[in-house]
Amino acid sequence: VLVRQQARSMLFALCAAVGFVLLIACVNIANLLLATTGNREREFAVRTALGAGPRRLARQLLTESALLALFGGALGVLVAFWSVDILTAGLEATVGRVSQTTVDGRALGFTLFVLGLTSIGVGLPVALQASSSRFTNMIGETSRSVLGGRRQAIRRDALVAVQVALALALLIGAGLTIRSMMILKAVDPGFDTGNLLTMRVSLTDERYPSDSEKQEFFGRAAREIASLPGVLSASAIRTIPLIGSNSNGSLSIEEHPISDPADKVFVGAEGVTAGYLDTIGIPLVEGREFAETDSTDSTPVIIINNFMAQHFWPDESAIGKRVKFGPLDSTNPWMEVVGVMGDHRQTSLDTGPRFETLYAQAQFAVSAMTFVVRTESAPEPLTADVQAAIWRIDPDLAISEVATMEEILDRNTRSIDDLANLLAGFGVIALVLALGGLYGVTSFSVSRQTREIGVRVALGAEQLMILAAVLRRCAVQILIGIIVGAVSYTHLRA
Repeated sequence: VLVRQQARSMLFALCAAVGFVLLIACVNIANLLLATTGNREREFAVRTALGAGPRRLARQLLTESALLALFGGALGVLVAFWSVDILTAGLEATVGRVSQTTVDGRALGFTLFVLGLTSIGVGLPVALQASSSRFTNMIGETSRSVLGGRRQAIRRDALVAVQVALALALLIGAGLTIRSMMILKAVDPGFDTGNLLTMRVSLTDERYPSDSEKQEFFGRAAREIASLPGVLSASAIRTIPLIGSNSNGSLSIEEHPISDPADKVFVGAEGVTAGYLDTIGIPLVEGREFAETDSTDSTPVIIINNFMAQHFWPDESAIGKRVKFGPLDSTNPWMEVVGVMGDHRQTSLDTGPRFETLYAQAQFAVSAMTFVVRTESAPEPLTADVQAAIWRIDPDLAISEVATMEEILDRNTRSIDDLANLLAGFGVIALVLALGGLYGVTSFSVSRQTREIGVRVALGAEQLMILAAVLRRCAVQILIGIIVGAVSYTHLRA
């Protein structure tokens, strides 16, 4: 799988937006072709008089629309070849590993399939209109249009309203996405993201075969980093917040035994070194943090978040309560709750409150951890010093995922940010297409009414009255499109 599961919704939204724009373009072109077909009445009348049947006329118009679709599709494929590198570079950070995306045979085959549907969608209404009209008495007529009658005008107005409705639905979706992005960026993560540097270190069993060696390394490395000039404190955690993942496990509570296995309590469980809460800036609501005295020789301890404490012990203190990972009859040791921390967003900003726990890495060894370093000022200049401090302990260790917490926070919101920008761009394109279609149909209608307008002017109609009549018709089309678009989007959301 090339993309993350959480990115699929973003790709589906982009595909839907592209489909909306394509549909608007098809409706636009079909409407314009319906309008301009009226200028070819005499041509169709001559062909009919020479023996061309309705099927022959329909095939001609479908062929013309197919050629138009193929020309546009070829131009689109060229643009795709030129822009694929730009698109993959822009989506790499938010969607996932898309560098392998290319315009291959499957993409071209899908494009050909879409072109076939497009040519039918564009040409079929025009072909049906032409094949159902009667041209036998039109060769000598100049005063009236069969294809430009009232029924056809209503049909063209309806298509314009459909374009406006689709464009409005896309713009509403973009607006709501932008609003969601703004709300997401305003969410308090529950800790101080400023002046925080993070980097990940993984220990191998070959170099650190025992749990005590792993525990000793991370504790010593944290102390070594904390002693650097410009560093306020340092700690380490198994999984850093806001990277979209979390270590989960079931938890048994001594005072709340569970009889039904379906009612298991699942919590986020992260191993940390001493001083983690103070380093990352999560407030301590009650009790204490982990200390250097919390080791394998002391009672196992755990820190829970306030949401969990209020859920299980709403009327009393959670300090001193006992819990264990796994079922009650497991051999895992009981752990004493020694602290209650403030609620924070561990996996992502859009994740609601959930049970979160921290256990002491000095009591339960962890092979891979991310160091969290609180600095006095901007953390980037201290990156090399922090890495050097780790390499002084073990020069052969690989250090990865170096980033500031501000960068991690930005990545957490970048996907919805990019989605909002793309949807807004598609919405603007859709609006331009809809307005272009409205202008084209209105211009054609006015050109067909030149004689009528001349008669009205001769009878004393003022220029403003004629302008108001044209604008009134446009306003009705737009108003109908707005109502239909708003109602349709409301029903789709519901």
